[in-house]
Amino acid sequence: MKPRQLANVLIKILGISLILHAIPGFLTGVFVELFGFWLGLAGSPTKSSTSGVSLAYPLASGLSAIIVLVIAIILIAWSRKIAGFLFKDEDD
Repeated sequence: MKPRQLANVLIKILGISLILHAIPGFLTGVFVELFGFWLGLAGSPTKSSTSGVSLAYPLASGLSAIIVLVIAIILIAWSRKIAGFLFKDEDD
């Protein structure tokens, strides 16, 4: 296998790995956001209005996971161009 082809495959594997690592963070952000929203709306009469569920972490987790997913998709889609850029001076 030529170095450019190997780089192409490895960049695609990196993109797939990033997707697999971003999915749990994305799902955590979405589920906690949805359930936290509903728990905040339901509220308990014994709790004060300021002691709700903090949605800052799930929102940040979900947004960071979306950013990683976009980067991973770009890596997979542009893997051939990236490998070509990295090995532009080598002869095949």
